Amino acid sequence: MKTNGCMFDFVYFLFFVSLLIIITFIDLEHMIIPDIMVFPGLFLGIFFAYFKGMDFFLSSLLGTGIGGLIILLIVLFSKGGMGIGDIKFSAMIGAFLGIKYLIMVLILSSIMVGVVAIFLLILGLKSRKDPIPFGPFLSLGAIIVLFLGEPIGKIWGWF
Repeated sequence: MKTNGCMFDFVYFLFFVSLLIIITFIDLEHMIIPDIMVFPGLFLGIFFAYFKGMDFFLSSLLGTGIGGLIILLIVLFSKGGMGIGDIKFSAMIGAFLGIKYLIMVLILSSIMVGVVAIFLLILGLKSRKDPIPFGPFLSLGAIIVLFLGEPIGKIWGWF
């Protein structure tokens, strides 16, 4: 991910990664993603994007909308397979990372949750009906993409 300057990037990374970590532990323990964390994070992501330039700002707005829409469609068509918090959390991640990187996050997190779910089923630790929080996988995918997005994009042929 392109950077604007050492202090700006430090603050950007600090806020974003802190939110990801806090939301992960809340979702793991309580199976919720609280609005009090997501909404300020969403606005903060758009705020930071504004200072990264107009191209990134527009990508951030698009990432916010598309991120929420993709998960909303999954929620609607899966009839409860994911929660409303995942919609808002995905939009927040899109605000911080922009559309290109958000798509990477969604792909990586879907692969990771699928692999973990298969192992949990095989080991008998979960049944098909047991919920698995998706927020931690979104967070892990976002952290991976935050630090390795460009190399992953080059491998995938996106950049």
